[in-house]
Amino acid sequence: MSRVKAKSKPEPVERKASRANPAAARSAPARPTAAARERAAKAKKRARKQALRHVAPIRDGILGIDCATRSGWAFRAEFGSVDLDAGIPQSAKVGLATRNSMILAKAMEAYGALMDRFRPGLVAIEAPFSRGLGTRLLYGLVAMAQAQAAVRGIPVIYEERAAVRKLALGNGAADKHDVLAWARGRGHRLGDWQTDEADALLDAWPNSPRQSHSGLWTD
Repeated sequence: MSRVKAKSKPEPVERKASRANPAAARSAPARPTAAARERAAKAKKRARKQALRHVAPIRDGILGIDCATRSGWAFRAEFGSVDLDAGIPQSAKVGLATRNSMILAKAMEAYGALMDRFRPGLVAIEAPFSRGLGTRLLYGLVAMAQAQAAVRGIPVIYEERAAVRKLALGNGAADKHDVLAWARGRGHRLGDWQTDEADALLDAWPNSPRQSHSGLWTD
């Protein structure tokens, strides 16, 4: 009886390459193991936490702006808000794009006036994130603040919401009312409705983790 020869498994491509060019195979860097990748990730996380704890305050003061249709602002001990949609017709009358354009024009003027008033060394804005139908307007408001700072030569940074709330309140998922309680605990007299001002005070907090738009930590 003739025996059926079992089919051999195909040889991996890497092994074929190493047999074809042994010198190149020896000089090629070894791929990091899963344990090595995990150690590197932990080291990166520790370095980032260390950077959060050692951020120097801005010398000329920080202007915090919570970009929204009711934009809260804060500079040192002063704070307030600007109702950008006050007096603006509803979208049902003028259309959504026209209404947003009118709000953006008002925001550009208001943000510029704040920067001229306080002349800060830094403008801190909460990093924009998706808000459903309001996403386009939110990113437009952030762009208006950035543009007004740029023409005045003021650097702008984004405050990552979860990171700054984690550092200040110990909880990255803290809500607006938690931030309001934090601001009151620091001596700021805020009404229950002034959650936007509380957010701006947190953005302007000198010890907050300041992150630039490029993702680099500033000092």
